[in-house]
Amino acid sequence: MKRNSWCNLSKDGRFTCMDSRGKGFTRPSSSPWGGPILFVRKKDGPMRMCIENHELNKLTVENRYPLPRIDDLFDQLLGTAWSSTIDLYSGYHQVKVTVTGKDVHKTASKSRYECFKFVVMTFGLAYASAVFCGPHESPKLDRSVIVFTYDIPIYSKIKGEHAKLWVEVLETLQKEILYSKFSKCDSRLQDGHFVNRKGIKVDPARVGAIAKREVPKTPTEIWSFLGLARYYRWFIQDFSDLAVPLIRLVRKNMRLLGWRAARSFCGIMEKVVVSIDATRGIDTWQRIVVLVAWVRMYVNAVWEVYASRQLKTHEAFSPTHVLELAAVVFALKL
Repeated sequence: MKRNSWCNLSKDGRFTCMDSRGKGFTRPSSSPWGGPILFVRKKDGPMRMCIENHELNKLTVENRYPLPRIDDLFDQLLGTAWSSTIDLYSGYHQVKVTVTGKDVHKTASKSRYECFKFVVMTFGLAYASAVFCGPHESPKLDRSVIVFTYDIPIYSKIKGEHAKLWVEVLETLQKEILYSKFSKCDSRLQDGHFVNRKGIKVDPARVGAIAKREVPKTPTEIWSFLGLARYYRWFIQDFSDLAVPLIRLVRKNMRLLGWRAARSFCGIMEKVVVSIDATRGIDTWQRIVVLVAWVRMYVNAVWEVYASRQLKTHEAFSPTHVLELAAVVFALKL
């Protein structure tokens, strides 16, 4: 979103600023610090205020708290029968900048109406996710509870156990003085995926947005499209083979290739992604059969999910048995 696009939403933007003042999140400021404001609309309607703090982030002390990887979280959900999600109210705003307040002046921001500073953590600060995840430690972490920034998924195989987990998590939140937003808590894990005993499926409503995208016409738009589609590569067979023509198109020595080819393969990619009906789920305690193959410019592997990658330049000239072994190694490293 452009820096000044919030002016088109001045009514909602001003209400958001006044609401933050009323809740005690902000105070008037005359600080020499100051960053422009960005407004992003939330799923439930209100505006989220983000501050562009590039210069401040350059001076921020690094926090290397480990954040969860989405692939690891999927593996933990295997065999889940009961699942739900707790969404924390206002996210980062529940964490104060510092106990003493000595760094509050650095969070100053500029709006059309006034300058103000935040006494709570804002969106746009470096390592905000790491700081926010820190207080959420629990004995059940990575066993029945996942902390993913301000979303807390809870999962179990037994209904009675799931109710006990809810009580334990809510008691932990009460102890840490953290509040959840009831309207955004859900009895399912539905942040783009459906979870059940069989595995994990992609939410068709989410991937349907790919079909609505305009056909990419520039190298930047092609990379953007590939980056979006690549997120679902685990559910798409021969993804790398489909992507080869598009990747060739954006290379410096291949820019003369017609856009008709790009449009054709983008159409194929969209149809494949939108028609996703695969289930991801691997039980590491059971016997696993891995199917591997190599085809021209890429190696392919099939477990309970699809995986593929393009061959490197020196690999393209290797004999068949070497490429087949490379496909096995690639699959086992996933």
